[in-house]
Amino acid sequence: MKWFTTALALSAAIFATSEGRRCFFEEGSGRGISSYSRHLPDDCTQLTLEGPLEEDAHHQLGMALKDHPGLWSLILRNNTIGHRGAATIAKGLKANTVLAHLEIQNNNVGDRGAIAIADAFKTNTAVTDLVLSNTGLGPRGVAALAEMLKVTTTLERLALNGNEMKISGATAIAEALTVNTCLSSLIITSDPIGDDGAAAIAEALKDNAKLLTLQLAGCEIEDFGASSLAEVLKVNTVLSRLGLSNNKIGDIGTTAIAEALKVNIGLEELHLSNNGIGYIGVAALSRSMKLNRNMVELVLDEKKLNDGSASSKSILASLKRNNRGEL
Repeated sequence: MKWFTTALALSAAIFATSEGRRCFFEEGSGRGISSYSRHLPDDCTQLTLEGPLEEDAHHQLGMALKDHPGLWSLILRNNTIGHRGAATIAKGLKANTVLAHLEIQNNNVGDRGAIAIADAFKTNTAVTDLVLSNTGLGPRGVAALAEMLKVTTTLERLALNGNEMKISGATAIAEALTVNTCLSSLIITSDPIGDDGAAAIAEALKDNAKLLTLQLAGCEIEDFGASSLAEVLKVNTVLSRLGLSNNKIGDIGTTAIAEALKVNIGLEELHLSNNGIGYIGVAALSRSMKLNRNMVELVLDEKKLNDGSASSKSILASLKRNNRGEL
């Protein structure tokens, strides 16, 4: 099968796996092969493309998505595909019935590219894992993805890292979560959704019975946003992993979360490292962990969790008890 044309010299490596072959094409400095076509093996199941591609490569990639019989994972990193390349890939997705994992990183597909990809999900029922990281998405693009979440019945994991959805984008995602019945993992990191964005998502989770993992690291969340998430932890029994590292949460927000942990029966992992949590917050967590029997992983700053204080020792003892399954 004809594959793509490279913009720079590329080196290729194909590795056998039990499920087929993993095919890697990375930017290299070897032979002067600035323009050539390759045959993608029919038994290649996972394809990773690293480095710039010529415009014609986008067309070949879209054609491959339509025709390749077994490709279930496609990862595109640092390819400068832009919104036109994303639109071509989206066109291929409309006819694809195999690809389960699509990951686009460090490619400026922007809102127009995201809108095209979202539109493809009106007919695509194969992709279960979609990653759009550092792709220049703004509120418009994220709003289109949110509309897609309202109708998709197959997407299980959505990762939107390092974009600029901001509060309005987070609000659109939150609205979609109130009706979505298939998404089990939502990852939003390094995006300034702030307290209002976190609060909107928290409110949606009061009615959502599917989401298991919520990652909101580096989203400029402070005490108000943390307190909003704490309120949902009091009533949501499904969420099992919550990531809030690298935010601006202080003792007030931490104490609110700690109070929720006294009654929460679902959360098993909580990440709170690199926040503004002091000894008051740690003490509150210590008290709640004495009552909590579900939490098996609580991540705090290393110095606070291993400072030898009574609170930190109590937290570690509680985690040890829970990991052993003791009552």
